[in-house]
Amino acid sequence: MIYRAKPQYLILIHVPLVIFLISTTSSNVLLYFLYTFLLFITVSVFLNYEFRIENEKFFFKVLFFTIPIYNQTVSHKEIKYIKFKCFGWVKGAKVKVKGKLSLRLSRFQSNELFSDLNNFAKEYNILTVKTIDFKDL
Repeated sequence: MIYRAKPQYLILIHVPLVIFLISTTSSNVLLYFLYTFLLFITVSVFLNYEFRIENEKFFFKVLFFTIPIYNQTVSHKEIKYIKFKCFGWVKGAKVKVKGKLSLRLSRFQSNELFSDLNNFAKEYNILTVKTIDFKDL
């Protein structure tokens, strides 16, 4: 099953502030920084995340609209542990991978992701850690 997530739109609150600062700033260095920050906010709104579990592997993608920006394939042998915890008020999981970037999985549309991750960890004898706040939610 493919799990999908979108970024948090709370970041859009910063857009009016950045536009105000751009209109009142005369420093070229600060303007360069503000334009870069505004571009970052705009691009981050259109990012999508996909996560898939198939056979013995995880597949993680970051997409800009439908264009893949980042792909990571992780075998069950490369996983050190899976830590289930809360990120703010949202359930999530951190998959620690040997020699690669860790995967932070939160805000996905289906809550079945966590039970599938737990089943995957049991099947391949991967260490799992569940924090108290994750158990409470």
